Amino acid sequence: MFIATAVALTTALVLPTPAVAAALRDTKIPLSLYEIVQKRSADARTMRTAVAVSENTLYALTPNRDAVWMFDGESWSQIGGPAAEIHAGGGQVYATSPTTGKLSWYDHATATWLEIGGPYEQYAVDDVGIIQGLDSTGIFEWWGGDDWRKIGGPASSIMSGGVGLLIATSITTNEPYIYTGLPFLPWNRIGGPGDDFVITTAGYFYGQNKDGIFAWRGNLDWIRVGGPAEKMYTGGYMVATSPRNGDVYRFFDAELRWKHVGGPGDLFSVANDGTLYGLNSSGIWRKVPGDSGWTRVGGPAATFAV
Repeated sequence: MFIATAVALTTALVLPTPAVAAALRDTKIPLSLYEIVQKRSADARTMRTAVAVSENTLYALTPNRDAVWMFDGESWSQIGGPAAEIHAGGGQVYATSPTTGKLSWYDHATATWLEIGGPYEQYAVDDVGIIQGLDSTGIFEWWGGDDWRKIGGPASSIMSGGVGLLIATSITTNEPYIYTGLPFLPWNRIGGPGDDFVITTAGYFYGQNKDGIFAWRGNLDWIRVGGPAEKMYTGGYMVATSPRNGDVYRFFDAELRWKHVGGPGDLFSVANDGTLYGLNSSGIWRKVPGDSGWTRVGGPAATFAV
């Protein structure tokens, strides 16, 4: 199914210029959520089995969604059968049943899939592999076995990111709230309405609306760092695709600048080590930090996750 070859993704034009004044560069560098918000409890992580699996392992679902494959950086191996969706993070992978919608977790130690619950309407996986589910009654987090613990009320969307952080958006206002896990005040509002939010591995938080991309600096303070984008993707850093041509651009947090890194794609994902993956009609592509071009590492796929 997956064949490696060396071909470059097409390059194109530029993302709209970030609307950030030069005078702000020294004082408005986005802060990491890790520096601002206390890390969530690590208790949920105890259900993880210690196995030799990289947090940068890539998982893909075949075009017909009839098999789940794993890429270890060198070769592919099939690890599962049919699935409707796959979700991954921290080296862990989850898949939903195409018939029941229920969620299963792949145990690398035993090379088996374990049904763990659901179905939920939406899932999010953080950088250590903890998964959360959202349905009409609220937000739940998996703590192992069949133990899903409710950590929040109904929301319009959820997204996880670095340092074990979880963000949810309000159903009524679409404003973002961050889950701190603190007693009596687990959720804190951190901004106004947005269309899309992402969190990097380092804990940098970005949102976008019709006016562009914004970086959060703590409390309710946001700065505009880019023009409107089609979609943002995150991992070791944040990338965004141009609404004009679909090209992908990387954002450098400390310097508040964008760099063109590739041509149009249907999906992108950034591994924790900075490896960038892209998916288009011809297959799965990889761009390793420091390399100028892209290498095709896999054939066509319905979706992938890292």
